Amino acid sequence: MVLYTNIPVRLVYNTTATVGSVGIYFWNGATWVKASVPSTSVADSGKFMMSNGQIPVWASVYPTPGAVSDTLHLNVVTPPVSWTLLLDTSITVNFRINTFNRVWVPLLLSTDFCYSAQSGFIGFMKANNSYIAFVRTDGGVNSGPLHVRCFRPVF
Repeated sequence: MVLYTNIPVRLVYNTTATVGSVGIYFWNGATWVKASVPSTSVADSGKFMMSNGQIPVWASVYPTPGAVSDTLHLNVVTPPVSWTLLLDTSITVNFRINTFNRVWVPLLLSTDFCYSAQSGFIGFMKANNSYIAFVRTDGGVNSGPLHVRCFRPVF
């Protein structure tokens, strides 16, 4: 293992007994210190190491949401609205865990609504100005074409 000096905040994974036992080490300015990390398993794949305030833990980017104590009220008067179909197509998006993808759609607006009712897609998509952002929230990969529809509301 080659150790460089004068590089702040660095981590290394030691695969030999050169500095000590195998594991993750950090440089404290004077010596290499073995990091105290939680044990791992296959279920931890794709997760990030975070802190719960006391110890390091493996966590997902999309943790289970907490309870919301507010009460929301719907508008009982529904304004007249019609929907214009802008896009009705199938695309293949290659998802990687904990990432989002962009598919460029010229003239799409952030106020447009896009969705996929296709089974097997667990995530969300958001129309933005000239692209759709896709986020897969289950950590899976796409297994084929994804049917996408986008609409524009007309009030």
